[in-house]
Amino acid sequence: QNDGAVMRIRTPRSGLNGAYPDLEIAGVLGTGLHHIVSTQDGEMTRMYIDGELQSGSLDLAADFSNWDPGYGLVLGNEAIASRPWRGNLYLVAIYDRALTQEQIQQNLDSGMQTELWGSKIVRKSNSAQVGALVLPEQFELFQNYPNPFNGGTLIRFEVPSQTQVKISIVDINGRVVAQLADSVFAAGKHEIHFEPDQLASGIYFYVMEAGRFRDMRRMLYLK
Repeated sequence: QNDGAVMRIRTPRSGLNGAYPDLEIAGVLGTGLHHIVSTQDGEMTRMYIDGELQSGSLDLAADFSNWDPGYGLVLGNEAIASRPWRGNLYLVAIYDRALTQEQIQQNLDSGMQTELWGSKIVRKSNSAQVGALVLPEQFELFQNYPNPFNGGTLIRFEVPSQTQVKISIVDINGRVVAQLADSVFAAGKHEIHFEPDQLASGIYFYVMEAGRFRDMRRMLYLK
């Protein structure tokens, strides 16, 4: 909202639209890209901007007895025409628990890097533009997001031409514990949603193989 961020959540102690009280951090945002996290642990609502805990945490200890499944989740601004959202959202994640500041910082550190999924930011040294379509010029495997994760996570990769691609999950002993892909992918950006089933908590690696290209990245699963 303006140059700040606002978090509103409907409880018996708030107004009908989650306001009064709400958590508002003013004067902290510019026109650049920011990593914003809001947590609610049953006692306090907190906001983190670019990994930093903001002052002004809000006491909203209350049940959700007046909650209705028809209430919408609004990201950006209020859901009315007079207050439209004029920014861009590149990734949204919802957890079933309040992340710690350490986990939030880990997500920020390993997050979108310079290649923002679905964004208009493109490294010119690594892209070839055909009309309005931007295609990668080389293979690339990105850090999964979120990381650490306890539900599911997205693994993103790029291929410069139609290619057979294999994506595998291996444990710290090098044993393959899941095969996510082994098929032909068209040139462009791709993502695979990985949701562990019977795996234990711990460190795992995901490996991408495509022709002579091979890359591996680390991820942390918290069950």
